[in-house]
Amino acid sequence: GFPDPPTFAGSVQALAERVESLLGTVQGTQRIHLVGHSLGGLAVRWYVQEKVYDPRVVQTICLASPFAGSRHARLMPGSSERDLLPGSALLRQLQEKAPHVDLPHLSLCGANDLLIERGAWLECGEHREFPGLGHNGILYDPSVIAEVVARVGSWTSDRDQVRSSHLRVVTERGPLDVPQVERWSSREELERELSERPARVSSGR
Repeated sequence: GFPDPPTFAGSVQALAERVESLLGTVQGTQRIHLVGHSLGGLAVRWYVQEKVYDPRVVQTICLASPFAGSRHARLMPGSSERDLLPGSALLRQLQEKAPHVDLPHLSLCGANDLLIERGAWLECGEHREFPGLGHNGILYDPSVIAEVVARVGSWTSDRDQVRSSHLRVVTERGPLDVPQVERWSSREELERELSERPARVSSGR
């Protein structure tokens, strides 16, 4: 969410870099669902729209994310204030590029959220507004949690939702030309691998 000034970690772009770095440490072939709250939702979308995102990512879900900005952004330090003001260049770029990313998206908002502007969802994809919920209350509401769980679960049971990808990264090799890190060249290849293996908790092996 909106962080307190003493613990603020950086701009939307900097948070997206952290997302990219964290995904680089995740091993295995499991599908990855990126779920972000508030500023974290903007960072998630910046990652998938402005970078060559991990082909295991199958969807983004954003809760109370200020895609329409927030007038309260003036109270935030550094570049976050400029980025989160309604109509900022960063918010316009997120909205304009979103339709060009072949990745499902869901925006969930609270009708009583006083921190972000009304209609604060990404214009592409789906959105749903929950009555009586505020900016942080949306994180704990059972109906919101059930919606997120259902969206993630739908990918577990539906193997027809294969997304295309032009990523062509295969195997990184070590000093003696020994394969060290295996990554997937396309989402189709990943889906095929998943369909041939029993469900399991990934341990990176």
